[in-house]
Amino acid sequence: MPPFLFMIVGDFPMARFDQLIKLPALLDFIKEEGFEKPTEVQSKAIPEILKGESLVCTAQTGTGKTLAYALPLVQLLKQAEQAKTFDPSLASAPVGIILCPTRELASQVFGILKRISHFAKFRVRLLSGGDSSAKTTQMRSGLDLLVAAPSRVRQAIDKGDLNVSQVKFLFVDEADQMLDFGFGKELKKIYEKIEGGCQLALFTATRPADLNQIAMDVFNGAPLNDLVIEGAHGVKLNIETFNITCSQGEKPFMLELFLKEQGGMKGIIFVNRKETVDEVHKHLSEKFPKRAFARLHGAMEKKDREKQNAAFRDKNVTLVASDIAARGIDVKGVVWVLNYDLPFESVYYLHRCGRTGRSGVPGRVFNFVSSRDQGLITKINKSISEQTLLKLDPIAGDKTRAKVAVKKKATQIKKSAATKKVSEKKKYVVKTTKKTPRYKKQQPKKK
Repeated sequence: MPPFLFMIVGDFPMARFDQLIKLPALLDFIKEEGFEKPTEVQSKAIPEILKGESLVCTAQTGTGKTLAYALPLVQLLKQAEQAKTFDPSLASAPVGIILCPTRELASQVFGILKRISHFAKFRVRLLSGGDSSAKTTQMRSGLDLLVAAPSRVRQAIDKGDLNVSQVKFLFVDEADQMLDFGFGKELKKIYEKIEGGCQLALFTATRPADLNQIAMDVFNGAPLNDLVIEGAHGVKLNIETFNITCSQGEKPFMLELFLKEQGGMKGIIFVNRKETVDEVHKHLSEKFPKRAFARLHGAMEKKDREKQNAAFRDKNVTLVASDIAARGIDVKGVVWVLNYDLPFESVYYLHRCGRTGRSGVPGRVFNFVSSRDQGLITKINKSISEQTLLKLDPIAGDKTRAKVAVKKKATQIKKSAATKKVSEKKKYVVKTTKKTPRYKKQQPKKK
């Protein structure tokens, strides 16, 4: 078999869950969750994984990739358990490992598997960045599946807290990011510790041109089928994108007026730096005391991140976040996304947009575009043009104008922002009375 068997999947008759999955406990879970029919990525990836094929699957954000690998993984686990191909009593020796790039995504995947475990009865544990050594020690008890960050897995292996002798499945979520930004070395070390190899499944929403070559280098030339679901690279068609031009100094005033226009609808404000997250969050909390705001960036303590993330999920909250919230996080009801700053890495533009317009619900993306963004716009547009399946219009920079209605609204916001800026400046003007110098004061006339 060649290293990569390339398949692009377009329209096809949709299967039913009971045609894909045979484990009764999983069908009970699907019924309980209310899933009526599988998505395209689930219909195509589940059979491949159940056949024991290793693959790289590219599927559009928000299309159900997590269940596309979680369901077959659990069925394969239960089959191995029934066939007694592993020892369930062996401490700290999972059969499957799922790797995620962020704590938030790992927690989300763990939550799904935990719900499945109530039906299928298996042991799943979470190990991610920020976990204490005490939690790592708990790994020494029995477990079947592990959801973790790659660095923590490697550390646990090196310390003897994790035994990978029984690992048969190694699945990677957000694979494009995991194979980049330094994670590739960690993945390579983990894979080399698994003697005899294992079944691989890499899932991603975007595909860099060199993804296949990087995957081959990391996994020592392991054969990987390449499954691409049509439309995988693009933002959903039910997402409208609007650009509002403004200067860098106008952004805070534009943001206030933008939020007044959007009312209380759930949304995410993306910025590039963690310091900006804190500044914008503080500014909005003071300006809108009756509205709820959450914040999220990588420098926050784990407990604080979990608290803020939970608040955003459970309530009608506006989230101010860095790109840590752009990847893989699925939050229902996000009506809009605002790029307060255009991202430094062009691929994050797609992932940010993918946080809205999910599950068939219309969404909107707004971009604050300033003259200094031209370099970023060029990179984003280049990334868009290189994606052959992309269905997203390029950003045209300062000359961009949205549809007529949006153009009028953008103009109104700019005028209001300018007026507000002037009026606030006037509050600090101190009026002074001009005094006549002493030498010019009229001397009294002599009598």
